[in-house]
Amino acid sequence: MSKVHKFSSAFCRCKNKYEVLSNIDEQVEKDAESTWSYLHAFKCVLGEKKKRDNNWISAEKWSLINKQREIKKKKGAARSQRLIEKLSVEYSLANRQVRKNLRKNQRMHYENLASHVERAAIRGEQSELY
Repeated sequence: MSKVHKFSSAFCRCKNKYEVLSNIDEQVEKDAESTWSYLHAFKCVLGEKKKRDNNWISAEKWSLINKQREIKKKKGAARSQRLIEKLSVEYSLANRQVRKNLRKNQRMHYENLASHVERAAIRGEQSELY
C-alpha cells in the first residue's frame, strides 16, 4: 500500500468518524444486544472519557481526603443525634484541613511549574515552553 493511499484512507476514516452515529434509527430496538452494539460503536468512534491526573496532590493529602470520606460515611450511618453532632464537628474540621492543605499544595505545584517555565524561557528552550 502506498503512502498516499494510507493517508487518504486514514483521512476518510477521520472525516467520516461521526457517520456511524448519524445512521442510528430513531426506533432503537430494546433488546440488550443492539444496545451493547451501539454502546460499543460509541466507544470505538468517540473513545473513552479521559481522566485528568491531579499529580499535584501528594500521598499525604490523599490520606487526609480518605479520612474525611470515612468520617462522612460514619456520619451518614449514625443514628443517635449526639453522635451525628460530634461527627459533624469532626467532619467540618477535617474538611477545612483538607481544603487548606490542597490549596497550599496546588499553589506550590503551580509556582514550581511557573519557575520551571521561567528557567526554560531564560535558556531559550522553546520545546519546554510548549
